[in-house]
Amino acid sequence: MFRGVGGAEISSLTYCKSVLFRRIGTPEQPAARRCPSLPARRPKSAAARSRRRTAKHRDAETTCRDILDVSEELLAAEGLTGVTLDAVATRVGITRQGVLHHYGSREGLLAALRTHLTDHMHKAFLEALRELPSESRSARDLAHLAWSVHDRYASIGRISAHLALVGQLKPEDVTAPWIQDLAVSLQESSGAARGEEALFAALAGTMVAMTEVLFGPLFYRCAGLPATADVRDRFRSWTIDHLMDGIDGER
Repeated sequence: MFRGVGGAEISSLTYCKSVLFRRIGTPEQPAARRCPSLPARRPKSAAARSRRRTAKHRDAETTCRDILDVSEELLAAEGLTGVTLDAVATRVGITRQGVLHHYGSREGLLAALRTHLTDHMHKAFLEALRELPSESRSARDLAHLAWSVHDRYASIGRISAHLALVGQLKPEDVTAPWIQDLAVSLQESSGAARGEEALFAALAGTMVAMTEVLFGPLFYRCAGLPATADVRDRFRSWTIDHLMDGIDGER
């Protein structure tokens, strides 16, 4: 037995009910009063939501940049076969699924890497062109310059060939902006309106350079020539001399 208000004796059951009802209310009270809800969360401001989206976007950009940088390193060290989803994910510090989230497949990653390298090659060519002395801007000098830059980014041709073989090279993805830049430079060096000839020469030179890259030593061996640096240099000089004949106006 317990004593309630005023000292009256009440049963233990009645006492427990009185305590319980004081805490949560009686059955006749509205549910909202018996089970009060937590205060509603204040909606985030537009600025806060914008900051959150910006942070997520920035993180995604950083991850994509890291993936492409690591892929480029693997390509340089191990060749095209070394650029695998697992290898890239391990070096970046994310899961394989994380790479797939951004690029969809290995071919999607290679296509993005090709675009990435193409942009770098274009910038490298323009930078080398700016640093070339005015007295060294003959058509032959420009062609040699373009070929040397192409050597540094020879992997673009290998990636393009792979994507073409698996049917993943879209026509709109095939860009080579340095060809037009080279053609314009050749036209300017000639001092004459040889726009089409300069473009043809730049295009033909790029085709030869890419074929040499794709076949490697076999490019020379198929003609019965030794795949030596001397043969390569003489072939390039011969090709450039014939392509640029008439643009320089000299032999």
